[in-house]
Amino acid sequence: MSVSYSIDNMGDHLCVTVQGVISKKDDALEFGISFRQKAEELGLKRILIDCRQARIELSYFESVQLAKHIESSGFIFQGNRIAHLIAPEQVRLFADYKTPAANRGFFFEFFTDQDKALAWLLKD
Repeated sequence: MSVSYSIDNMGDHLCVTVQGVISKKDDALEFGISFRQKAEELGLKRILIDCRQARIELSYFESVQLAKHIESSGFIFQGNRIAHLIAPEQVRLFADYKTPAANRGFFFEFFTDQDKALAWLLKD
C-alpha cells in the first residue's frame, strides 16, 4: 500500500490527512509540496498534518536523510505553523526527526491529542 493524502481548507488552517505507508523520503516530500502549494494558494500559514492513520517505515537514518532531502529540494516553510497529529507509537520517530528538521529550517510541533494540536496551531 502506498501513501495517500487529502488536503482540506478549514478556513483558518489546512488539514492534511495522511493514510497508507510512508516508506521512502519521496512519499513525504510529495505530500509536503502539495500542501505547501495549497497553503500558498489560499494564503494560509497554519497547517495540521494528521498522520494517525499512516504507517511510517523510515529508520532514524532515513528520517535524517528526509530532512536533508527537503532542504536540498528548495522546499520552504517560512512563516508556517505546522502541527503534526500522530499516534502514540509514532512519538519516538517524530522526536528523532524534529532536531534534524529544525536544523534545516523545518519547524513543527507534534501531538497525540487533537484538541491540544489545534489549540497550539490556532493560538495567536
